[in-house]
Amino acid sequence: MWFDGRVKLLPPRLRIQSGAAICAIFLAACTAARSVSAQSNQESAYQKELVAISKQIAKQPRNFELLHRRAFLYIKLERNKDALIDGVQMLKLEPKNVRAINTLAWAYNNLSQYDESLKLADKAIAIDPKHYAAYFNRGISLYNKSDYKGAIKSYDKVLELNPKYADAYFERACCHEMLQNYSKVVEDSDACVKLNPRRARAYNMRGYGHLKQAEYKDAIRDFETAYQLDPKFAAALKNIGWAYDEQEEYKTAIGYYTKAIKLDPNFSDAYERRGYSKNNIDDYKGAIEDTTAAIKLAPRDSWPYDCRGFAKRMLGDSKGAEADFTESLKLEPDCVWTLANRSHARFAQGKLRGALEDFLDANRLQKKESSKEIADIGQKLMQEQKKATKKIMDSVLNPKK
Repeated sequence: MWFDGRVKLLPPRLRIQSGAAICAIFLAACTAARSVSAQSNQESAYQKELVAISKQIAKQPRNFELLHRRAFLYIKLERNKDALIDGVQMLKLEPKNVRAINTLAWAYNNLSQYDESLKLADKAIAIDPKHYAAYFNRGISLYNKSDYKGAIKSYDKVLELNPKYADAYFERACCHEMLQNYSKVVEDSDACVKLNPRRARAYNMRGYGHLKQAEYKDAIRDFETAYQLDPKFAAALKNIGWAYDEQEEYKTAIGYYTKAIKLDPNFSDAYERRGYSKNNIDDYKGAIEDTTAAIKLAPRDSWPYDCRGFAKRMLGDSKGAEADFTESLKLEPDCVWTLANRSHARFAQGKLRGALEDFLDANRLQKKESSKEIADIGQKLMQEQKKATKKIMDSVLNPKK
């Protein structure tokens, strides 16, 4: 098959197969209910405390500790601009207080103002080199600026100062994921889980590390646990489907993608993956429907164009396939597999020059691990082109009377 099911990152109901299923389902439901309830209760508690502490600040506007606590509550309630106001007031009271500086860095990170956050984190570290929370915010800023190695160094420092800081292990795992250090992803996620066994996203991240190392049973187990802990975690369902995809169990995968979509109808990744699975069971019309939905939700994502283009090509719509592969290449110009697929679509339309140009570009960009497959594709393409060219020349030199 010419289509390479490229996957991005970036994630079931439990598949119960034993007689103990009913107990497992009941426990999962109870866990889920407690998780949702706990989150709601925590937010309610923050709101209640915020009202009370604001009344105290009205009477004591220069009380640093009260301002610091309220800024924390604002951040937890995603009112980061309000947190900045309190942070500035704290700095007026105590200009070199690292907690005030780091609170501002935290709020700026949440507002995606990473350069400003980084400056403040560095300022806090200069004042107190052992303030691990400042290194943590520094790591967040660097990660979001795509400096993953720099972020890892910051998290290393956090864990040197505070070896039990679970969040630092998780964030460092995210950095390793971006660098494709999947054994490290598993290692750091595992450390996070040991410190915080109820963190759903840590199980999901560990599952991803297993998935990328073809450790599918371990991956599925972790994704299932993530879903048990957070029943709204559609990505965990999607990732279970992905693990079955990798094992070519496409119908099972489709079932999990469908569950993820029911949980989150705007989950473009789940539509993409389901479209890919449908391509692999020759349900090309279904693949086109799903990838079209994915494109509507995420028009700047190249992969659904590839999936849809492949489905169109298999249905004989070479012109439509070429159009989709072209859209994909606008978003990701150096994708070998899209070039190879467009080459085939162009050849099927008799566009020999364009087909050959795409093939040569694909061959130039090929990676070592795919060189044999590219060579096989090229050989097939050239044989087909020779036959087509001979047919054209024969019609020109020996026209039928």
